[in-house]
Amino acid sequence: INESDIVFYGKTIYDYFVEITNESFHKLSIINYSKIHDLICRGLIVTTIGNKHIDSTSDNKFDFMSRFFAPRCAINEDPVTGSAHCALTPYWYTKLKFLDENIDELLAYQASSRGGILKLKLIDDRVVLSGKCVTAI
Repeated sequence: INESDIVFYGKTIYDYFVEITNESFHKLSIINYSKIHDLICRGLIVTTIGNKHIDSTSDNKFDFMSRFFAPRCAINEDPVTGSAHCALTPYWYTKLKFLDENIDELLAYQASSRGGILKLKLIDDRVVLSGKCVTAI
């Protein structure tokens, strides 16, 4: 990721997060897990706006997309991370409200190798997550 790709960066209670351009997100392929491991936090959330909001002809229906890396916790990339989406939902809800005042629910995609779709609703200071899940032991 180059500095020019960064739209915003911040920190949640547990993780650093960075919003990058949509184009950069789709080119994100080689991950330096040792650099992420050196961060003094649980993990790194990388997020971008969904194509739904930047290309009206796109079939992509997602409000935003993300990836979550936590090599410090022995998880190079988590398939679908509820806690990351609890942190990202207020951020994206606030940001996307400027584009569409009628937003009631967000649809997110975590772009890991397994991938996952989450429906997210912000109610006061709580995030309601829903979607299909897989239990991995």
